Amino acid sequence: MGILCILFLRKAIFKELYLQGIDVSENLHQNITAFLLQTLVALLALFSVVSVLIQWIYEYYTAQRIRMNKKLMEQRMKSSVDVLTGVFSRLAYHECLEQYADSVPADLTVFLMDINGLKGVNDALGHEAGDELICGAAQCITQAVGDRGKIFRIGGDEFVVLGQMTQAQAQEILAALQRIAAAWSGTKVGTLSISSGCAFAGDHPDLSVEQLTKAADLSMYAQKQEYYRAKKLSSGTPVSSGNGVRP
Repeated sequence: MGILCILFLRKAIFKELYLQGIDVSENLHQNITAFLLQTLVALLALFSVVSVLIQWIYEYYTAQRIRMNKKLMEQRMKSSVDVLTGVFSRLAYHECLEQYADSVPADLTVFLMDINGLKGVNDALGHEAGDELICGAAQCITQAVGDRGKIFRIGGDEFVVLGQMTQAQAQEILAALQRIAAAWSGTKVGTLSISSGCAFAGDHPDLSVEQLTKAADLSMYAQKQEYYRAKKLSSGTPVSSGNGVRP
């Protein structure tokens, strides 16, 4: 393309000289041709330099964008995981709510789980013991749920589990959780008790996931009340309801 342009320009120059009556000698002919060729070479060299520079800039900003996206992804992953327990965080839970904003699967089950007596452990043994209890609860819930749901820590000792399953499978998870929690033992705390409840989208087709979580919370609260009632009767003295129990 460059050579064609040079030939066209050379022809146009000689034509203009001819029209103006200028005698074009062999020496002038060669000089004009050489000048045009040198100009072509210079333009090609400049084009090559500019192309290399553009390619370098493109690769540099592409690499920068990839690194930035990787950092953003890492930050997003960190923010979506609860640092203490390793399960999904409250932020991830709210992002999950957005995914179900338009429709809720009919077989979705929402669990709410809460540690019994965490406040008493914190007061008596310190927050390190309380953290051990929270981590223990997360481990027990993870073991009970397996790959049938996603586990979120939405509060100090509150966990939400979302999963698509039958009601029979949900009851199996709740029963397994009680067995696993009963067998748990830590280094600072010897026992772990978890109250749990669940709500089924099939039973509440008009409720959002957030509303199902509240329904599961009511079911969990009833179990928690029963736990403290039984504990009070066995001890014969009033017992503080601890963290997560409403007055």
